[in-house]
Amino acid sequence: MTTNGVQQQYLIFVKYTQEYLAKVTAYSKTYLSKIANGKREIGEIFIGVCSYTLNEPREELFRLVDLHKVSKVSLSPSPQNQDLLDTIDELGDRLTTAEVKINVEAKDG
Repeated sequence: MTTNGVQQQYLIFVKYTQEYLAKVTAYSKTYLSKIANGKREIGEIFIGVCSYTLNEPREELFRLVDLHKVSKVSLSPSPQNQDLLDTIDELGDRLTTAEVKINVEAKDG
């Protein structure tokens, strides 16, 4: 986004990749891209979901920063969020395994 000739972006999109945000918030990359590019307004629910999921203050995540002045910020998830992602993946695997068992038992039964 450009404001008064200055390239700006919400800190959330500087700090985290859209792919990572899509994974942890369940918002699509298309939706995230539209917000990042200023083509869609940010809603309160989106702000709340991101703030809660990332465990960061909304005022910080959605602060506009000058892209020319931003120092390199880590794009990798915090250890707490990585643990959450690992748990989600593990639970997904368990659910898939349980669904397969149920389908097999239903066919045999």
